[in-house]
Amino acid sequence: MAWHNEFRKWLSESQSLENGQKVVDYLYTDKKDWSKESISALLGNMRHESSINPNMYEYGYSWGADRGFGLVQWTPRSKFWNWGSSKGYSESQLRSGNSQLARIDYEVDNNIQWIPKSSNFNGLTFKEFRTNSKGLSVDQLTEAFTWGYERPNAQAGQESMPSRQAFANKAFNQLDWSGSGGNGGDGGDGGNGGGSEPEFDFGSIINFFKKFGQDVVKEIEKMLIINLYDYGKSKTFGNNFLKVDKTYSNLYKIKPTVNFKKVTNDIIEAGLEGIEDILGGIIEPSEPDTPNPDPDPNSDMYFPVDYNLAGINFWKRSNWNVGTLQRNMTYGNRNTGSFHSGYDIGSGGNTGYKVYAIRDCTITDIRQVTGGGYSVFMKHTTDNYHSMFLHLVQDSAVVNIGDKVKAGEQIAVMGNTGGNYATHLHVEISPTGEFHTEGNTINPEGYLKVTGDNKTDLPSPV
Repeated sequence: MAWHNEFRKWLSESQSLENGQKVVDYLYTDKKDWSKESISALLGNMRHESSINPNMYEYGYSWGADRGFGLVQWTPRSKFWNWGSSKGYSESQLRSGNSQLARIDYEVDNNIQWIPKSSNFNGLTFKEFRTNSKGLSVDQLTEAFTWGYERPNAQAGQESMPSRQAFANKAFNQLDWSGSGGNGGDGGDGGNGGGSEPEFDFGSIINFFKKFGQDVVKEIEKMLIINLYDYGKSKTFGNNFLKVDKTYSNLYKIKPTVNFKKVTNDIIEAGLEGIEDILGGIIEPSEPDTPNPDPDPNSDMYFPVDYNLAGINFWKRSNWNVGTLQRNMTYGNRNTGSFHSGYDIGSGGNTGYKVYAIRDCTITDIRQVTGGGYSVFMKHTTDNYHSMFLHLVQDSAVVNIGDKVKAGEQIAVMGNTGGNYATHLHVEISPTGEFHTEGNTINPEGYLKVTGDNKTDLPSPV
């Protein structure tokens, strides 16, 4: 059986145990001096660090950031990667487990990575850990590896210790330590131990596809049998899953939104997992294609509306006197003495205008805000800011919480919810994720590169 090594996927416990068996098969041999207890302790820590996925890379970082990677999350990634490349391992081998286990043996033999401390079982060394020459228990060795090798901060290490030790003991008690690779045969490289062909249950596959087809129909019906909302004068209406544009007097064009595609993709993924469960152990999976490293984050940045549309207006604060509508639409104190923590972009009375992500971002919340109406909150992934759009058309968001959105992609539709307002977009920019006050926000005028009345250096999203 091949390693489970899908890029940046957190493995289930059963998948981690399957990869754990491959660790046992590699290390627990007559040619090596690893003890059963020390391998179990190693696996307990690997489960916490990477889910025992050799192709795990630290969440939230680009490949070029050189962050944690592999079974034990070498940080920086290049610590392992450069060593493995110098040893002649291919990229696919570096993303699989055996090369990484070879690196761990190399670290033990050369006394690197591990820092002996008197407080850690009387200065236990890496070689003493590997052989368990001091006769420590699985729990003790798990703790020793955490503090000697992984070295998290004290609170994080203490909080995670029970889960590390629990998995280590599960590996100790459940994995096959006989040298048969858990298959009674050739050490886990394929085969079924006795050479007889497994029975193939076609009935279970037929039943699975019947139920899968029914589930697909139900999910698609949920997305189709749902109210559509009028977006306004643009002759567009829709919901989170569908958008309908009137193209001629008697002709409409229906388009699925990103949410529609996401739901259908999720259904297909669930079906693939079900097939994998049925066929597991019957058909040996091929080595998965090695994914390319994540590209560096996209630094694109767009104005949040199409400023080429008729009626779009936004103002340079310094051009307007106190008390003018234009000045009150910008960031800062209004003539009433209240503080306006956002920047307003008007529509000139037009409705149905779309609003777009300023930068690559993750949708963190979609909700009603008192006085702000229907609102969407975003955390940027290419800088350290958050943005918030207020007064959107009710339920017009074409994104969901948790979605990752590219700069310039549609978020929702400009509206006037939350009060007796003209149609406009209220934008706030925050370094903390908190909004509505001067202390929590920055001036969006500068962030949006507004150079004059109705002028910006940012490109239009359309």
